[in-house]
Amino acid sequence: MYDRRLKIITGHYGSGKTEFSVNYAIKLKEKFDKVIIADMDIVNPYFRSREKGKMLEKLGIRVVGSNIKNSSVDLPALTPEISGAILNENAVTVLDVGGDPVGA
Repeated sequence: MYDRRLKIITGHYGSGKTEFSVNYAIKLKEKFDKVIIADMDIVNPYFRSREKGKMLEKLGIRVVGSNIKNSSVDLPALTPEISGAILNENAVTVLDVGGDPVGA
């Protein structure tokens, strides 16, 4: 079990939260065996961590977010996978939270 395993990234809309979250997850993977990034922005269709999913998964980072695979569909829903990521005591989880009142 990792101490302080949940990393919650918040901030104003457009402040670079997702870019930071992606890079932070990559850096954490250098130190920890299991790293998860959870894309919790359920509203903003412009830039999401799950759009970097293939690259992150090649690095061994698990990406969880919407189960809607079509990037042009934008439904405000979180998956049970996110709950699993939060409860997983054997992984470090980066929670990339939306930057406006609706997306957060």
